[in-house]
Amino acid sequence: MSRTNRLNLPLLLASQADKHVTYNEAMLALVACVQLTVVSRALSAPPAEPTEGDCYIPKPPATGAWSGFNNQLIAFQNGGWQPVPAKAGWLGCVVEEGINIRFDGSTWHAVPMVSTVNPIDQIGVNTTADITNRLAVKSEGVLFSHPNEAMGNLQVKLNKSQPNATGSLLFQTVT
Repeated sequence: MSRTNRLNLPLLLASQADKHVTYNEAMLALVACVQLTVVSRALSAPPAEPTEGDCYIPKPPATGAWSGFNNQLIAFQNGGWQPVPAKAGWLGCVVEEGINIRFDGSTWHAVPMVSTVNPIDQIGVNTTADITNRLAVKSEGVLFSHPNEAMGNLQVKLNKSQPNATGSLLFQTVT
């Protein structure tokens, strides 16, 4: 085996000459993919003055030195552009957009960031919440437990916005 399985990094061989070249190649690949930070994924061509170590995901149609690397990770290292083969499941951050991304094996997708727990606009548990059903739970059971059994009572409240508004529990069968 001359390369690692997960990151495809080169391995040093016992009788290999110039081991520093292989080692440096592996280190540069690690620098690019560990704590992955992408400068931009909105450019189709390389920037005029790239900074050493910067990573990009070229927007199709990629041109110039990025030609053929549409939606792939590419890093500026040792004065040139080096592709970094991403694997499914890799996570990173796009600095320009302020978002997290995830690679599914062929495409990079935005990953929702939770910067705070309260308030959250929508929560879906085992199903998808929407604008009408902001809390959506699909489960064979839902449990509300009082945090202190000595206190006794547990209440479920429907807080109406106005006295003449309706608050109700609807029991229905989905067909």
